[in-house]
Amino acid sequence: PNPLVFFLKKVEALKMGGVVSATSKKMPTVAVVTASSNSGAAAVEKLLLSGKAQVRAAFRSESRASSLKAKWGDSELLEVVTGVDAADPKTLGPVFEGADFGICVTPHADFAKDAEYTCNMVKAASKAGAHVVFVGSWTVRAPETVIAKRFVPTENLLKTLPTQWTSLRSGYFAGNYAALFHDEDVYFPEITVPPVDPADIGKVAAAICLDPDPATHHAKYYDISGPENLKTSQIVHKVAAATGRNFNYHPVAVDNLQGPPEFLIELLKDIHHNNGLPCSPLTMELAKEHTDFDTYLSAHLSDFSSKPSADSS
Repeated sequence: PNPLVFFLKKVEALKMGGVVSATSKKMPTVAVVTASSNSGAAAVEKLLLSGKAQVRAAFRSESRASSLKAKWGDSELLEVVTGVDAADPKTLGPVFEGADFGICVTPHADFAKDAEYTCNMVKAASKAGAHVVFVGSWTVRAPETVIAKRFVPTENLLKTLPTQWTSLRSGYFAGNYAALFHDEDVYFPEITVPPVDPADIGKVAAAICLDPDPATHHAKYYDISGPENLKTSQIVHKVAAATGRNFNYHPVAVDNLQGPPEFLIELLKDIHHNNGLPCSPLTMELAKEHTDFDTYLSAHLSDFSSKPSADSS
């Protein structure tokens, strides 16, 4: 057979089979700032494992990027950008240039500045035309609290954007409990929350970016929680069983709580007086996995295992 005719028929067959298509969708480019955060790192990992996205991971320094480079440095799907400072908008523009999505994680740098830094990220992502996936907090439901002020300005900014956006309202972190177990006597209110693994937040962010129809997530507020509600007494029981330590749990009335920082007392009062936090199945629906407290505890056991020293002098 004529080679040219054979070639043209082959191309036509491929087109008919959908292998060659002028309308085929390109692989999305996702910029993650910052990729050193728990949720940012999880988003990067989920995206790279999918093999369905180009990932631009932003870090402030080379040292923070070293572990990701060691694991994924030879991947054609990964671009690592260092020298990125959310306090300096000039460093943010190149990170989001050409990106289809920008995952913007609220930093934990300075309570007074975190909102400003996050808004800088969001503005840069939107200017580049990216769909913004903002990692925020459930605390916006109590906007006058100290910690909520790190997130409320960014949520207000989202509503003004000309581009698409999604807000992820992370719940009460499972790791927040670790500090309670430095001593054998545990003093804490008997609150009920669905503790969340921060990595699950990143996995949901990644799932949104990989969705064939991401527009369905535009202007949505998603509560990201753990899969089950647990009382403090249940947490104490689980930690005791996992670590082999004995604890004496002393419930403390929220309104009489003393010692913790004021911002934490504000949050605990809000949780108590509003009967807990939302327990949402959304993580399983979007990310197809959902980390319970037992699994989180097993993976972070050393954080809960430190015993009081005999002599602190």
